[in-house]
Amino acid sequence: MTVSGVGVKRGSCNMASLRKATVISVQRGLHGSKNTTEHSRQQPKELTKKLWSELLPRLEYVLSDCDGVLWHSNLVVSGARDTFRKLREYGLKVGFVTNNSTKSKAGLLDKFKQMNFQITPREIFCVNNLTASYLQSRKVKGRVYMLGTEALQNELEGAGLRCNPPGPDLADGHPQSWLDMKMDTDVEAVVLGFDYHFSMAKVCRACTYLARPNCHFIASEADVRVFEKNSSGIVLPSTGAILAAIEAAAGRRAVIIGKPSTTMIEMIRREYPEIRSDNTLFIGDYLHTDIAFGAKNGFTTLLVETGMHSRHDLTQVKDSSLKPTFYTKSIADIFAFMQ
Repeated sequence: MTVSGVGVKRGSCNMASLRKATVISVQRGLHGSKNTTEHSRQQPKELTKKLWSELLPRLEYVLSDCDGVLWHSNLVVSGARDTFRKLREYGLKVGFVTNNSTKSKAGLLDKFKQMNFQITPREIFCVNNLTASYLQSRKVKGRVYMLGTEALQNELEGAGLRCNPPGPDLADGHPQSWLDMKMDTDVEAVVLGFDYHFSMAKVCRACTYLARPNCHFIASEADVRVFEKNSSGIVLPSTGAILAAIEAAAGRRAVIIGKPSTTMIEMIRREYPEIRSDNTLFIGDYLHTDIAFGAKNGFTTLLVETGMHSRHDLTQVKDSSLKPTFYTKSIADIFAFMQ
């Protein structure tokens, strides 16, 4: 997940570079960015009231992940609402940055409101919505071949883009059915999100379109697994697994919109142009997306232990760009420090 693909030329590649691209694609989210900052080179410290009082005066922005920081499924993390209310009262601007490609911006806005968070639409940075905005910025006029959910479809169509609906591909089955597939002639972009109906037929379609040199290749995010704990111990692959398969077969790298890509911060700065490395805190629960994103942009970073990773995981991390500036048990600790 640490290689965004931004600026990589589209086109064919030899087998050696293809194998390299495949390995890198699979390793996204496993090793983090090699870019380091002043914050990421330091050893993480447990956040205390004293350290918070020293940090707070220089902050203007607080950006936060959602899943694992603010809530778990439909349960709010205790103290999350109070913390962001207090940050607003202090005069800070806030933003919520999520790689969840199964939700639209409107869907996330509804979830925030249902959970009684104070929120405005401009504060939500959702990968599906940003993916549609990115395609608009690239002046895509033709059809979009989409692998994703209804949420991604709604965002694309809301931006005036034409795309196929989600669901199974009718050509699934015997390989002969793949050879007989009818392809649209006006597809200008292949867009990947999380797809419940991913299949070899969809790989065939995507790679056929991507063989066209002017076809854009976009992934909403590249998380390799769905990181929700389940009692069965089942491993749930996510969008990054789909992306790895198509990148390998197509011999092309995608532009990735979500954390920790540079595309994400470019999109955020359209809304918050005054964000800088020295005035922003990024809060997250996942080292390989949240903390890596913050480190890549020079932000102060805070790992909360209510989600994917904890302070104990930091002892296993060798890449300094995956180490937060601070760690704490919960987002609620900030509220306590501001009392």
